[in-house]
Amino acid sequence: RLQILILLYTLVYLKLKRRLTGVGARSAVQDSVLFVTPVYLTISLLMGQDLPAALDVLAISLLLAVAWMRLGCFVSGCCHGKPSWLGVQYRSHVLRDVDGARLYTTAPPTNRVSPLQLVESLTVFALIAALWWREGALLRPDGFALALAVLAYATVRFCTEFLRGHRHRPKIAGLSESQLFCVVLSMVAGTALALHGVLT
Repeated sequence: RLQILILLYTLVYLKLKRRLTGVGARSAVQDSVLFVTPVYLTISLLMGQDLPAALDVLAISLLLAVAWMRLGCFVSGCCHGKPSWLGVQYRSHVLRDVDGARLYTTAPPTNRVSPLQLVESLTVFALIAALWWREGALLRPDGFALALAVLAYATVRFCTEFLRGHRHRPKIAGLSESQLFCVVLSMVAGTALALHGVLT
């Protein structure tokens, strides 16, 4: 399933997204909701997989992907925080735009910047550990790990966006596109969890 998903994401979704919207950049939150989740669940159902188990596996998988992507962001210099004298100084040869399978752009900082990517990555790894512990305590998948992961990560991402120094998407009403998306995701996930009594 993973290989099929990666191929469809890289060869179909990203190219189609760029053609239709003009946006070639990858977005961990939006792409997970608009492409990865529905395609993964469709493939899982077609293969006869147990839906609660598929949802719980997807939750851990998405968080792992985000955690590793943020480590990649740290190495390549995108998605960094605001200027900080205790931060990281990126060399010019690291910061270069790449237009390959996806569009990757940087905003070369002139000063040291806080390693916000590492903070987010470590936070997401902590979320993974918490969900992993929950799965072990339940002894069986219940299908709510995905909603919990979405609610937790959307909250984290909403907060870290205020600290971000590299931003290439527009703001609306003082909030970034990602923050608005996170608000919607939090409401949907929170409602689903509340209706099923998971948060009580």
